[in-house]
Amino acid sequence: MLSQFDIAYADYIDEYGEFKWSDKLLEEIGVFKITDEIYDDKIYERLDGNKAHWIIVFTKDRFNQRPEQGWLELNQRLYQAMWELKNEMKDSINIGFIDIYEDGEIMKETFDLTVVPSVRYIEYYTAYQMLWTDQRYNFFHTGDFLNFLQEGYNTAPQEVLRSRVLDTRFHLLFEYACAYLA
Repeated sequence: MLSQFDIAYADYIDEYGEFKWSDKLLEEIGVFKITDEIYDDKIYERLDGNKAHWIIVFTKDRFNQRPEQGWLELNQRLYQAMWELKNEMKDSINIGFIDIYEDGEIMKETFDLTVVPSVRYIEYYTAYQMLWTDQRYNFFHTGDFLNFLQEGYNTAPQEVLRSRVLDTRFHLLFEYACAYLA
């Protein structure tokens, strides 16, 4: 029997039978591409009054424009995990993603990421880092997300949520220098 993911996923297979990421399908179920405005207004400033609980998944090359880098299978698993997590938790959590290849460098520096993919759970003004659980294959699975939210985030590496790095050459160079010196 096909799961809800498999039925919807079947609509996003390309002509070669390969997985094809769909921002539109994710948005329809409430998983959003994190833009500067969404980060500023809904996550950091919470202008809409939401509870500010977010899972943010950092990935790269979600449209597989650089297939030689081998991100296809990982992105497929991240896509499925976000889909299933949202279906499981409904409106109790917000889920978003950032593709660092596509205007995500500023957000990568905002969270001081050193590795991608990376997952952060935001609770109010704290960002908890979800560590790899499958060291052999370096994948996150839906169960990993659920376990992390239910049991693991309080002991995870954490940092204070900060405002977005400004999108200027000076600010970005400053971030690079700070990361280099750290």
